[in-house]
Amino acid sequence: MLGDPTDGAFLVFAGKGDFNIPSALLKNPRVGLLPFDSQRRMMTSVHRSPDGSITAYTKGSCLDVLDKCTTIYRDNQLAPLTDEMKENIIHQMDDFARDGYRVLAMSIRSLPQELAEVTPDVEKEMTFLGLAALRDPPRPKVETAVREARRAGIRVIMLTGDYELTAEAIAKKTGLITSSNYVVVSGRELGRMSDEQIATMLYEKEVVFARVTPEQKLRIVRIFKSKGETVATTGDGVNDAPALLEANVGIAMGVGGTDVARESADMVLLDNNFISIVEGVKLGRTTFDNLRKFVYYVFTHNWAELTTFIAFVLLYVPLPLTVLQILAIDLGMDVLPSISLIMEPAEPGVLDKPPRRVGSRLIDARVLLRALYLGAIIGAVGLFSAFTIWANAGWVFGRNTVADPTEYVSCLLYTSDAAEEEDSVDL
Repeated sequence: MLGDPTDGAFLVFAGKGDFNIPSALLKNPRVGLLPFDSQRRMMTSVHRSPDGSITAYTKGSCLDVLDKCTTIYRDNQLAPLTDEMKENIIHQMDDFARDGYRVLAMSIRSLPQELAEVTPDVEKEMTFLGLAALRDPPRPKVETAVREARRAGIRVIMLTGDYELTAEAIAKKTGLITSSNYVVVSGRELGRMSDEQIATMLYEKEVVFARVTPEQKLRIVRIFKSKGETVATTGDGVNDAPALLEANVGIAMGVGGTDVARESADMVLLDNNFISIVEGVKLGRTTFDNLRKFVYYVFTHNWAELTTFIAFVLLYVPLPLTVLQILAIDLGMDVLPSISLIMEPAEPGVLDKPPRRVGSRLIDARVLLRALYLGAIIGAVGLFSAFTIWANAGWVFGRNTVADPTEYVSCLLYTSDAAEEEDSVDL
């Protein structure tokens, strides 16, 4: 199935009922369409029948559709929609929602044949037809992904347009709600709260937002950012574009997502799977750690090489490393080990570390000081080895030093035989 999953589910439902959709559309061509809107929370398709009559078919949020209905179609006839009937319908909707179903209501309305324009005004005084309960289960491993995200110090919050009970049921199944200290906030309640009230609630409880509008989603993103948080937002619709742009990282759905959402996002999930976000975090942390290992490695041995030159300049000793030796170290000892460090797999527990601060850098004072500390140790060991070898050859620190550094090369060219022949030679 390509396209919107809800529409796809209705197509499958119609097919199971042996309803020929292409044939019905040929006999009853569409003359108008009111797309789904986050404010109305319903959509309407208007069609003309062979006898010339015009009918509006509506599906959408159960409470919103029910609010627009005055009659009900039951026992093959129209009847007034009483308050008791509405309560029964809402009770059935709640039962579906508690089981994790997404519930939509369906209705129709006969329109005058001289209808000139299709406007939202057609969505009133409708006839209620029934409820449709859609099973929209969480993807496999979402619960594991949420648990891994929490280990990594990432908080996951659900913002959905679904009914409150449906959102609560899904949140419990996916592990977003793990205690009794939680609250499900509807869009209407959210509209009456101040930013400070929302911020306090976000940090004190597990929160699920239901029936939220795109404007409210954007507002929550801004509240988190105002508290210094790094925010990643997912979305797939045109209305999600503002929140995707406002977030530090906008993540669009690649399967079924709109072009506007993909253009507004920083990342696109090709598989629409939440676990891919966690894997991306893991990969990012691993890459950062490997780059820092590379920096440690390069700077450490550079500090070690520098230590030998410092000894050469300050102590007037022979040059421990020649230019060719330095080139051999840099080319022979840098390239392959550096590549291997970059390609290392993730360390165990990489997701157990807290997130890095926003202003953290790859190379900072701590990295340089640690590299200096390790490099000084390596350089000291190298100098000790050099002094030991020179001492075994008869060199004595202080006594054998010369004022002219150019004599250091010839200084070590004397053989033991030459020293035996002329005892007065001062090595």
